[in-house]
Amino acid sequence: MELKAHSFARSHHSCWTDDLLADAYAGEVACDAAEDALTHGGVYPLEQMQQALGAYDRAALAVLRRHRELRVEPLPVVPSRTLGAAALLSLYINAHGRLHIRPASHARIDCGGDAWIGVGQVAAGAPVMAEIGGVHAAWQRSEAEYFVQVRAAVERLFSDGGLQRALEQVIDEIDYIDSLCFYIGDRYVALIDEAGRPALLYSLREKCYASWADDEVLIAAALHVLVRSGRASCFDEFNGALLTARDLIARIEHFSLGDARASHDRMAFESLDLFERVAKIRALKRF
Repeated sequence: MELKAHSFARSHHSCWTDDLLADAYAGEVACDAAEDALTHGGVYPLEQMQQALGAYDRAALAVLRRHRELRVEPLPVVPSRTLGAAALLSLYINAHGRLHIRPASHARIDCGGDAWIGVGQVAAGAPVMAEIGGVHAAWQRSEAEYFVQVRAAVERLFSDGGLQRALEQVIDEIDYIDSLCFYIGDRYVALIDEAGRPALLYSLREKCYASWADDEVLIAAALHVLVRSGRASCFDEFNGALLTARDLIARIEHFSLGDARASHDRMAFESLDLFERVAKIRALKRF
């Protein structure tokens, strides 16, 4: 799912300026326009493309689907006294083809070259913006809770002296990958540099674990899960996606259903840390 903005196209429109592209959606139901832009005019599957959405963008799209009365406004949108800039949503696609649905009052996300394709703006209104904020806040709380499990598993791996070995195993597997890019929040992460080296992993290998940022812990944990599960050939599952603790654990939960929980006491299975669960599931050949 390595996408570029120049691959985006509308069947009835051949110009690439922001205004013309935005006008092509003017008057359309906002969530329909967002989904069309998200899938690049239907070129890519909706379910696949939603994996790339940022946390706020996911919240915004979910709320827009509840409010089909909201439509994309013709440009330029001039905030009124009753509807200030803070109540406007801006839809745009970044240089890597990722859709953003953000408050128009916020600076656009720069993922390289200050290149965006404008889709349009939506006069959401304060109640809808508050609704989006509530959904986003709930997502953040949930993600923080899931990350506690990820951090605990990595802490245990470090305490047992296995973290460096795990990194080396991931690096060995990554050497066969041409490209691996994903998002951590709004940050675009290219794991393989222009020389074909996993530079980020090399830097982690030399960095004291106590200094690892949460993002680095999540990246190392996600890659270690794939290697330990025997699914290292599936690194491309992360390509173009938003990497989150909740999605990582959801993958493990998906494979843990059935035999794993039928063959072991549920409480005993739940007491295992993230990596222990992966090892148990692999032993049961659920992967």
